[in-house]
Amino acid sequence: MAAHVAKFAVSGILDKMADAGKTKPTIETVMILIHELFRGGCREQLHHYQAGPQGNLAAVRRVRETRSLDEADVRRIFECTSGQTRLICRILLLTGCRIGQLLALRKDDLLPEGLCIDESAFERKAADTKDRKTRIAP
Repeated sequence: MAAHVAKFAVSGILDKMADAGKTKPTIETVMILIHELFRGGCREQLHHYQAGPQGNLAAVRRVRETRSLDEADVRRIFECTSGQTRLICRILLLTGCRIGQLLALRKDDLLPEGLCIDESAFERKAADTKDRKTRIAP
């Protein structure tokens, strides 16, 4: 029964794309992508694909895992930055905080134990951090 439901859902998606005026190559690309996802196990592979700019599925590409910075990368960042930019990079790299958390920091977040990361900036206002936890970065 699940196969019939999936086939019905895929047909519905493709029909809506055709009604919206999408081109035949775009629809064919989506069909190939859907086929590959189901062939390889939908849950295991779905997160490996990402649409191109403006949701253009004709530009579908496989997403690769982001490489971590090594010591040489960090040295290059510190060598080519100065002033406020260098300070921002240092805080991001040494604390592991997100840019929104960095932008929400205040003077009173600097404690003897370390940097208190308890807020994030969202639409120019203070908000909860993504995981809603407070942490101290030494």
